[in-house]
Amino acid sequence: MEKRDLNLKSYADYLTQRTKSYSATKIDCIRIGTGYLAKLGFSNEMLQEVVSIQDMISTLLACGVRLSFLQLDRTNACPQVLLSEPQDEISLVAFRLLVKDLLDLFSLINECMIVILRK
Repeated sequence: MEKRDLNLKSYADYLTQRTKSYSATKIDCIRIGTGYLAKLGFSNEMLQEVVSIQDMISTLLACGVRLSFLQLDRTNACPQVLLSEPQDEISLVAFRLLVKDLLDLFSLINECMIVILRK
């Protein structure tokens, strides 16, 4: 299987988890953004949404988009761009979308934790 195919399968797995979360809660937390969960306050609905967000984060972290041009230097663990290899635009877009959603989900989890800690 090609790297691009694996990346698309990983992204499809995440989208499947996102649709499962939406069907369970009827809320698309990525589109709603921050602020909505704080308005819910400490409630069963908010706690159900936290579980849903945690499931999506777990799926995103398991994706592991494979970029053919990115290599970690084991000595200092910083990414090195290999310019000699072609860049796969599909993998780049998948990676960009996954990172964007992951940042949004971490922001939502932080918001939920603040609500829980205030309780």
